Amino acid sequence: MVKGVNRRIVEVSLPDSEIFEKAVVFLRPDSTPPSGNDLGRKAGESISALESGFSSASSGHTVPRSPKKGLHPLFFLRAAVFLTVIGLALCGAAVLFF
Repeated sequence: MVKGVNRRIVEVSLPDSEIFEKAVVFLRPDSTPPSGNDLGRKAGESISALESGFSSASSGHTVPRSPKKGLHPLFFLRAAVFLTVIGLALCGAAVLFF
C-alpha cells in the first residue's frame, strides 16, 4: 500500500517483507514523480533491492565499510616507546663518546 504524505514524501507499507514493516521514501526535489501505481511499484522495487542487500549481508557477505578517520588507538603508545628507545640510544652514545 502506498500512502502519499506529501508530494515529495511517500510512505510504503510492506506486508510481505521479512525485514521491513514500512518505508518512507523521499523524492528528489528536481524529479517528476510518476503516477500513483508506478510510484508504488518503483518504491517497492527499490526497497526489495535494499532488502536483498540486507539478506545477503546476513548470509556471510560483508558490507564494505568506509575507513575510519583519525589516529590508531595505539599510536601514542607506539610513539612513546619509539621516543624512549631513541632517547636511551642517544644517552648510550653520549656516555660512550664523552
